[in-house]
Amino acid sequence: MQIFIDENDIGAVRPGAMVRFTVEAYPDRTFEGTVALIHPGPELRDNIVYYRALVRPAEKDVQLLRPEMTARCRVAVDRREQVLLVPNAAFKWVGNVHAVFVRNGADVRPVRPVTGLVGTTATEVVSGLEEGDLVVTNLQLPAELPREWAAVLRPDVTGG
Repeated sequence: MQIFIDENDIGAVRPGAMVRFTVEAYPDRTFEGTVALIHPGPELRDNIVYYRALVRPAEKDVQLLRPEMTARCRVAVDRREQVLLVPNAAFKWVGNVHAVFVRNGADVRPVRPVTGLVGTTATEVVSGLEEGDLVVTNLQLPAELPREWAAVLRPDVTGG
C-alpha cells in the first residue's frame, strides 16, 4: 500500500514503524501493517509537500484489501508506557507559552508542564503535573490575566 506522509511528519517516520488504517469497505475493522520503504523524493500535491511510503499490510489482511482502496492511516512514530497523559483540549496557548490549567476546588491555576510525545488526542506530560491533578479542558481565558497567572505565564513581563 502506498501512503503519503506530510513533510512536517516525515522526519519521525522510520521503516518498520507500525501503521494502523481503515478502509470504507470495512468500516468496523482496523487493519495493521508496517512501513517497508520511504521514497526519498518529494511529491507536491495541492501545494503541500509529501513523501511516499510503502506499507506492507499484515498477512492476515491482504486477502480483504483491493488496489486503489482509500485508506485512512496512522503511523506510530514512538510508543510509551506508564506515562501521564493529558487531553490535548486541556492545553492553551497564552502568548508563546503552552499551559494547562489545574482546578483545586474553586481555585484554578496555570501550570507550564514539560511535555513529551504528542498524540492526536493526548500529550505525554514529563513533569509539572501529578497523577490525579484535575485539568480544565474548557476554559475561557479572561482578557486580562490575574496577576498570579501572569507570574507563571509571562515571567518575562512580570519579573517572575
